[in-house]
Amino acid sequence: MVLIKFLTVFLSLITLSICANILAVFELPYYSHQSFPRTLMKELALRGHHLTILSSIPYEYNNSNVTQIHLKEGPKVYGGLVNQLLYKKISFPALWILNELNAHSELTKENLKSEEVQNLIRNAKKNDFDLLLIECVDVCPMLAFAELYDCPAIVSTAFAMPFMLLETLGNDVNPVIHPESIACPLMYGNLSLFERLQSFFFYIGHHWFAKHFFNLKSYFHIKKYFPNLNVSQKQLEERIAFIFSNTLTNVRPFLPNTIETSFMQIEIPKPLPEGDLKTFLDDSEEGIILMSLGSYTESKDLDTNVVDVFRNPSTANTLVRKGVAVNLDLFSLNEEKLRNAIFEIVKLKYKRNIQELRRQIHDQPMSGLEKAVWYTEFVIRNKGAKFLTYPARDVPFYKQHHYDILLIISFAIYLTFKALKAIMPMFPKSHSMSPLTAKKSD
Repeated sequence: MVLIKFLTVFLSLITLSICANILAVFELPYYSHQSFPRTLMKELALRGHHLTILSSIPYEYNNSNVTQIHLKEGPKVYGGLVNQLLYKKISFPALWILNELNAHSELTKENLKSEEVQNLIRNAKKNDFDLLLIECVDVCPMLAFAELYDCPAIVSTAFAMPFMLLETLGNDVNPVIHPESIACPLMYGNLSLFERLQSFFFYIGHHWFAKHFFNLKSYFHIKKYFPNLNVSQKQLEERIAFIFSNTLTNVRPFLPNTIETSFMQIEIPKPLPEGDLKTFLDDSEEGIILMSLGSYTESKDLDTNVVDVFRNPSTANTLVRKGVAVNLDLFSLNEEKLRNAIFEIVKLKYKRNIQELRRQIHDQPMSGLEKAVWYTEFVIRNKGAKFLTYPARDVPFYKQHHYDILLIISFAIYLTFKALKAIMPMFPKSHSMSPLTAKKSD
């Protein structure tokens, strides 16, 4: 009996010793961006980890291991900027992304100056947290928390991983083979010359603009709101141990510290309770069309004969991907195009394609959630993942793509032609006579 008690206490101490203090930051006020980290947070809390979560949309975790700080003011500013962006009707992807990044920068600024976040910064002690888990699409000021607490960071994103984020870990980024999915969503495979030029110039332009504008804004935000912290952009990048992407991307190579955790927010659906909604869905003989309202539109603003539905066997779930969906341009959309798309998507081939895609996605040794939990605890156990650092992480993009070598070769060819052009007049021209000319001279 004494031995059993001893083993129980011993095992409890071992369990407690591997439990970590995690700071999680989820700024973007979109339910779609909040859903997948919530699933991970719930699982980590159940495993005994202590979480402090900064979130723009509070959630009831019902777990004493979770402390939440509601980021209230940032979403108001961000929502206004995003709505302005929609009213401008910017259809050019690069301009849309630049405006979105600017809105994200303003969101972070408002969140950093909130009293709750400033209290967290002022009262910070080294090693208070063992891990920073953050959602962002670039190297944002919130990563300064990793430097403040001297801990590694895991960056998660609900988007397909953008170039700038992939390159922080040294992943291969080639704008011709796999273009930026946010800016060039329909480009994939053997691109035309125009598409390659478009993707290439976006890559170069985004690099320059991000380095000289948004990184500078991030630097000023850090200097202002983390006054006792002196950190460079490169130091922040070195804090990133892993990247989690909760998307299904096109086939491309990833490093071991870049993980796809696709669809980890999807849980086993529960049956709907008896009521009007269940009756409405069950009586729909021809199925239901799912319409996502986004994060700012509410169902009360819809017509009375439209019902907001998110999960039911009758619901047609579609993914914007070739073979399982129809693409519609937001700024040229009209009633006829929408009607044609609806009649197209209800064809049997789309149902078969999505069923096959679902089977392929689930044919893996681990689910997305299991991978996310395992690698999160992997980073905690190893206090980062520096041993997985790839040499390309510290190599500038122009060296990785041989731009400097190509420039030198081009310059050498130019000098060679110039030299040949300069020395050619030094050689006398030969005056050889043809046989016919020789006969005439005789």
